[in-house]
Amino acid sequence: MANKIYAALEIADQEIRVVVAEEYNSRFNIIKIERYKTIYKIANKIIDEDALSADVKQAVLNCSKAIKAPIQAVILLLPSQKFKRIPAKVSVEINQFVTSDDIKTAFDKAYNVKTDDKLVVIDVMPKEFSIGSNIYDSAPLNKKASVLWCKMNCLAISRDVAYEYARIIEKANLRVMDVILDNLALTTEINILGNARNKNVIIINVEDNFTSLSLLANSSLLSTELISPGLNKLYSALRSEYNIKEEACKKLVMYNSSFENDNVSNDPIYVWDYGDVTHSISLKDLMNTIKVPLESVVEEIKDMCQAIIESNTTEIVLAGSGAEINGIEFVFEDIINVAVSKYTPSTLGARSGDLSAILGSLLVYKDYDRFYDKQDVSVDLDIYQDSLETSRSQEVNVSFTNRLKKILVDSKREVEVNE
Repeated sequence: MANKIYAALEIADQEIRVVVAEEYNSRFNIIKIERYKTIYKIANKIIDEDALSADVKQAVLNCSKAIKAPIQAVILLLPSQKFKRIPAKVSVEINQFVTSDDIKTAFDKAYNVKTDDKLVVIDVMPKEFSIGSNIYDSAPLNKKASVLWCKMNCLAISRDVAYEYARIIEKANLRVMDVILDNLALTTEINILGNARNKNVIIINVEDNFTSLSLLANSSLLSTELISPGLNKLYSALRSEYNIKEEACKKLVMYNSSFENDNVSNDPIYVWDYGDVTHSISLKDLMNTIKVPLESVVEEIKDMCQAIIESNTTEIVLAGSGAEINGIEFVFEDIINVAVSKYTPSTLGARSGDLSAILGSLLVYKDYDRFYDKQDVSVDLDIYQDSLETSRSQEVNVSFTNRLKKILVDSKREVEVNE
């Protein structure tokens, strides 16, 4: 029998990302990753809701065809910029021992905490559990108690934004299994919250058309802000200087640049024709063109973070597409003067910085599912299992046919030799 199959979906910057994964022994095996280009969402702005929904439908359909089973429901990531954190403290009466149902009750109370009418609580992050004078960082299952107190951080966003994204999915004839904020998903994937107990942690997610900054402190996710400069500032400088196509600019920045040291080669790394003339660019040319734009982006980030950095010991984690760039952390360290590290996922088949949040959404969903036990999946398991068995049967038949052909050919050759 197949394990549970989940599909997570992120409507990202000019790209719809779908990750289909099979849960196996509390881990996820990646089955399919779909990246579908769209012009209907740029940075965090939706240009055309109906057209974007059509692109979502096609992206999921591509995945369904690849796995030979229809995807019916998705875990949906929601944008977290300007989310509001609402601290809540709830209590649950316990019948002798703390159970999963008791934890679920605590979550339900937190989800229903009173908020502004314009907001809706999307996620709940438990911060602390207590029984009498005993404090627990995680749910104290099976502990004896009469009352369980829970400190929660309720993460809320604009009700209009949440409903807009839900409509896009519903118009694509899909069901939303759950909604998860992208900053919580990213924090969970990086597994960094524990580092923010006695210091500040800033996760900087660098994408093409924007950069997001998420602040963690006191073991809580406090805020997420967006700034407009992203990697496009580097692409634009390269395109303006050399009149190179945008896709080529992106590949040069992502896969050829290196900020590890200033001693770079002057040998050509890219050659192209323009008119009747052949042009080339060296690594030295590339770095001279993009270093200043990157430094200006980092300077803007420094200005935003300066008060936070001065308030307490601070570390920075780079994530997203920018984390793929070789040596980019050294530019941040030199300018901001704090410890900087990079994060890229280690999941087999999904080792790409821009997949960090969508992979984290799977972990968040499973964490919630420990208490809710929804038994919900994205794919009909019977259909998926049948498609697997059919594929295996076809592989066996093809293999047998190839072996049979080889036997016949070898036999024919032997006859010809004997004659």
